[in-house]
Amino acid sequence: MKILVKFRTVIYEKATEHFIFHNRSFATGDSRMPMPLQQNSLRDAMELALLLRDFFYCKDALSLRQCWNAFPDCEELSALELQKLEYEFNRLFVGPNAPFAPPYASVYLENEPRLMGACTLEVRRLYQALGLATPESLPDDFLPFELEAWIILADLAEGDRDARRAFHWLTAHLLSWLEHFTRRLEQASLSPPMLKIMQALNCWQKLAKGVQI
Repeated sequence: MKILVKFRTVIYEKATEHFIFHNRSFATGDSRMPMPLQQNSLRDAMELALLLRDFFYCKDALSLRQCWNAFPDCEELSALELQKLEYEFNRLFVGPNAPFAPPYASVYLENEPRLMGACTLEVRRLYQALGLATPESLPDDFLPFELEAWIILADLAEGDRDARRAFHWLTAHLLSWLEHFTRRLEQASLSPPMLKIMQALNCWQKLAKGVQI
């Protein structure tokens, strides 16, 4: 599954040629990955970023169940637990009321918290350089979009100086606002499943800080 979509074919094909995860699905138990992660490796960070991308892109209870089951060492959620997780996910990240912790960079990096700020446009320019665009009417700095771009750049960076420069920029950008995002989530009363997701997000931040390319 890919979230970002092509609009400049040549650059997009260059990215997906090296993007080893672009056809990989983590919706079944057979695709679970080993956790806790024990090495500060780029591959660990890429794999965890993919799991987090899928979780924060969930649309409904079914996709939440699939993404939850993709995380290793997770017990199957009962129907009631899944219902509570869906409610919590919407309360924190979606709505219909104002979400407690919107997963958009501009909310945390702009002087006045708002969507579609200046940093959103910076991220859009990065996607354009990769030949990518967001597929729907969500802001470009939505967390799942940024994580997918990070994975693509991580895979391209070793052999491409421009990709490496963009990778370091996006890493610093993500870490700068995820610090505020996770701090806000710490103020919420989280269920055990959501706490596990937040622990995974914190783990990814530590891994990303340690990546050397």
